[in-house]
Amino acid sequence: MGEPTEVAPDHYNRIVAACAKANSTPTAPQEFPPDFLAHDESFCRLAVHAWYRCCHGGGVVLRPCALRFGSAYAGLEMLPSPLALIAALGDEMEKHRSDSLVEVAETEPPAEYVKLWNETLQRMFPTANDAA
Repeated sequence: MGEPTEVAPDHYNRIVAACAKANSTPTAPQEFPPDFLAHDESFCRLAVHAWYRCCHGGGVVLRPCALRFGSAYAGLEMLPSPLALIAALGDEMEKHRSDSLVEVAETEPPAEYVKLWNETLQRMFPTANDAA
């Protein structure tokens, strides 16, 4: 066996604080994040499909909290959480399980997913909504 490793007395508290900070969602409108351009509703939708296929197709089973898309992505905290995105897609993942991701992207997402994404855009860009 190797030498025992000393752990700083506040190590656990630092981990808890970092997790709490990572799980908090800003409520105030945010500046437009450049990463949003590559992580839009289509990207998040396909990420959910890839996760589902991994879990249900013989791949590595990942708990939703381990996913890193949507609000779990650094700089995109204003986006919906992976759990919210999964719930909004409902049974779409199973319906399109045998379709390619390109084919999935060509279909209309469920109304609940569109509603969730539109609410996200309203939070992100409140002045655009005021002008409409």
